[in-house]
Amino acid sequence: MTTRLFTISAVCALTFFSCNQAADSKPGTEQEFYEETVQQPVITPEEQLALDEAFENRSETIRKLKERATRDWPNDYTTQEYWVNAEIEAYDYMLTIPDDEIKRSAQRDWPLDFTTQKYWYYEQVEAKERMK
Repeated sequence: MTTRLFTISAVCALTFFSCNQAADSKPGTEQEFYEETVQQPVITPEEQLALDEAFENRSETIRKLKERATRDWPNDYTTQEYWVNAEIEAYDYMLTIPDDEIKRSAQRDWPLDFTTQKYWYYEQVEAKERMK
């Protein structure tokens, strides 16, 4: 009986220690796992030049967005502000991604609708990855 009890205790202890070792080998958080697996895009000098030009054009783009918001919602200033801020955020995002066929297509199809560009770009990239 004592030998059997010792064997059961030893098995339980080994199981406990092996489970703890497996848990220690995993990344600490989802964010850490995401950061380890996501590759940052490489920007060529030509793409950097295009980004620089886009940042120079940022104030002109913001002016156009404000004009459109004023035209679409003439007396609704909170909607104007919300829409312009969302578009600026999406515009800034689109500046950070590499210039490729998907990005150019989004820009061509929705020239002053950056939230749609961002959404469509993301959906296309995700679908492309699933098709691999």
